[in-house]
Amino acid sequence: MCETPKSSRHLSVSSSSTSNEEFKTVSISATNTPKVLGNMTGMHRIVRDCVADIYNAVQQWNKHFLHGVEILGEIKNIKFDTLDSNEIYSESLQEYCQTLEGVLKSMSSIVNLLSSYLNTMEGLSKLLASEKEILFSTWSFDTFIQTAQFVLNSYQKEFQLKTYIKEHIAHCKDKNSVAFYFIIWVNEAYIGDDLIVQLEAMLVETGHR
Repeated sequence: MCETPKSSRHLSVSSSSTSNEEFKTVSISATNTPKVLGNMTGMHRIVRDCVADIYNAVQQWNKHFLHGVEILGEIKNIKFDTLDSNEIYSESLQEYCQTLEGVLKSMSSIVNLLSSYLNTMEGLSKLLASEKEILFSTWSFDTFIQTAQFVLNSYQKEFQLKTYIKEHIAHCKDKNSVAFYFIIWVNEAYIGDDLIVQLEAMLVETGHR
């Protein structure tokens, strides 16, 4: 069941720090008051609910991303200690690597959800006379599909990158490689400002803002 965004806040990019490393995440800051719309039915309601679901999936991703930052920070510290001792592996790494595996499983579920929301929208498009039809204020239905596809593609690529990090960071043989993988996780290269802007625009278009 979809969940309407619980906050009257807008998406923004903010900086936080863990282990003295700067990273960005999709955060929310209180400014806008959401529009109050009348009861919606049919296609309008389904699309609006899908947009809310996409938003909430992104918030869940952010939670797991931050958990991953904490775990990677611990793995980095352990790897630095073992490398200082001229070792490569440490038994204490196993617990953190298993926890990171759990984070990736949760992220995989979120990517699958984003795919299902896109599939729902694509299914609805078959009921329209034209995908250029305007459902709300200015967006054509095709724009909703393109935006949902862009969001899905971005998180699919980021998930693949994070999976690669999980599979390699414990096997690094030098500190530079460990730090490099940590920074890659933190920076989320495939989740940029353009994605955040499009998410916000989709919320505005459907009256969630």
